[in-house]
Amino acid sequence: MSEFAPSRFHGASGRNVVVCSDNKIKIINDGGEEIAEYDLKDDEIVASTAFGDFVVVSFSGDVSAKGSELGVLDIGAINAETDTVSGRFDHDGNKNDSIFKWDRRLEGFIEAIGSMEDSFIFSLKGLGIYSMGISRNGNEIEIHENWRLGYPEWDGKIAAGFVDGVATITASDRHVQVISEGGEWLSLSSEDGTILNRGVLEITDPVYRAIPLGTTRTFVMTRGSHALLIDHHFNILFNFTRLPGPVLDARRVGAELRWTGWRHDGRFDFETSEFETFPRREIGLGVLETGLCLYNDGSFRSWGPYSSTSSVV
Repeated sequence: MSEFAPSRFHGASGRNVVVCSDNKIKIINDGGEEIAEYDLKDDEIVASTAFGDFVVVSFSGDVSAKGSELGVLDIGAINAETDTVSGRFDHDGNKNDSIFKWDRRLEGFIEAIGSMEDSFIFSLKGLGIYSMGISRNGNEIEIHENWRLGYPEWDGKIAAGFVDGVATITASDRHVQVISEGGEWLSLSSEDGTILNRGVLEITDPVYRAIPLGTTRTFVMTRGSHALLIDHHFNILFNFTRLPGPVLDARRVGAELRWTGWRHDGRFDFETSEFETFPRREIGLGVLETGLCLYNDGSFRSWGPYSSTSSVV
C-alpha cells in the first residue's frame, strides 16, 4: 500500500473505508491491502459514514464560507482489481471528472453523518436533522428525503461559553441515536424522525463518536479517558473510566468488544463484563476483522497484547 495519513476508519466485513487527513479516501480489505483510492484534492473532509456499497462524505469545497458540500461515493462499483480514482468534482459544473455518484451544495454546515442499511442521516448546524434514502436504478443511484426534523435545542453546557452541537449519529432499523458533544441525546424513530425520548449521559468529557454494535448496543467514545456501552434506550450497560486515553475505533468480535485508541488497545467481555487494556506506542485508528489494527502512521500491526519483542517503551 502507498504511504498515507489516516484520520478516521469505517469498519466493515471485507471492505473497509479509511478517511485520510490529506483528503484521500482509501478502500482496503481486511488484510490491509488497498482496493481503491479516491482523491478530493484540496477539499477538506469534514464528516463521513460508510454503509453497504456507499460512502457519504461532507467536504468544504470552495464555498466553505457559505456552507458544506455532500457527496456519495459508489464503492460497490469497484472491480476486483486495484482501482485509483483521482478526479474531483468540478465546481464550474463539469461532471466528467466527478468522483461522486451524487453530490449537493448545502447552505448549512454539516456536523455529523450516520447511516443504516439504505439511508444516511446528517445534521446541519442550527437548521435540522435529515434522513435520505438511497437506491440503485441501473448504473445510477437515486436519493430522496425520508424525513426532516428541526434542529434540537440543547439544554446543557459542559463549560462556560460552550455552544453544544451534534457530535455523532448512529442508526438501526428502528432507532436513530443523536448525541451532542455535551452528552445530551435524542432517540428518534428511523421511519419518520419522531422524537421517542431524550436525556443526558452522565459524562464529563466531550463526546467524540459512537459506533453501533449489532442490533442492541452502541459504544460511545469521548475525547477523554472515558467511554460508555449503552443500549438503544440509552441505558448504560457499562461505564469505562480511567482508560489510558481516548478510544478512536471499536468492533465486536465474537463475544467481546475490541477497541483501539490513544496509545492503547482494549477489550471487553460481554459475558463476564471484564475488560483489560494493552499499552502501545502508536495511536490506533481502526480495528480490522482479521485481528489487525490501523495506526496513525499508516501501518498495520496486530491488535492486542504484545510479545517479548515489542518495541513499546
